[in-house]
Amino acid sequence: AQPTLKFERSSEKPESHWSGPVQIINYHQSVDKQWLILGGLAKGKQGGIAGVLQVHSCKMNASQPTMPSHAACFARITLDGRSAPSNLICFTTNGPVLQILELD
Repeated sequence: AQPTLKFERSSEKPESHWSGPVQIINYHQSVDKQWLILGGLAKGKQGGIAGVLQVHSCKMNASQPTMPSHAACFARITLDGRSAPSNLICFTTNGPVLQILELD
């Protein structure tokens, strides 16, 4: 099968936490195919390596602003008190800190 373009890479300027080009290292899709993650590495503004994460909603055809993160994944679980499953995104931030957010 031929690859299909799902979204464009962010053209956001690297004024925040990285400088130079971003090398893509991973891509993930939520189970329901409504959310996409593009992860990469770049030279950090303060030296070292910076993680760069782009999260895209297929339903809204829009991406969030890129954020500093070295790792991310999706989870689909049914939360207590709910009958339908929810999409969660789990990602690291500087610190290191693990963030878990509900997307639906």
